[in-house]
Amino acid sequence: MNSCVWIKSLQDTRAALQAEGKGGVGASESGAALSGGGAAVGGMYRTPSGFEIPSVNIQKALKKAGYYNGALDGKVGPGTRDAIAAFQKDNGLKADGVCGRGTWAKLKSYLEAIK
Repeated sequence: MNSCVWIKSLQDTRAALQAEGKGGVGASESGAALSGGGAAVGGMYRTPSGFEIPSVNIQKALKKAGYYNGALDGKVGPGTRDAIAAFQKDNGLKADGVCGRGTWAKLKSYLEAIK
């Protein structure tokens, strides 16, 4: 995804959150991270590179792997990001708290174990 498309996507996300009364930079009440990292909007988690996955699937996999104890609500807030970073650290990945392709490649096996 080129930077113009990403910026437009970010602006659309911010506008939608502000319309719901949840706008602002940083983590909103809806769990959307608006400055860097991934954003969770409408139940989908999206990284700056355009990788998308249902937010609740990330939480389910993290819970199964023993890294997340919060609600399975699809809101990617500080607890989910901290769990992602801990998983990344323990699995030899860059511990940035963003569930990108590399992180999901290792994490998804825990979700598949649930099915």
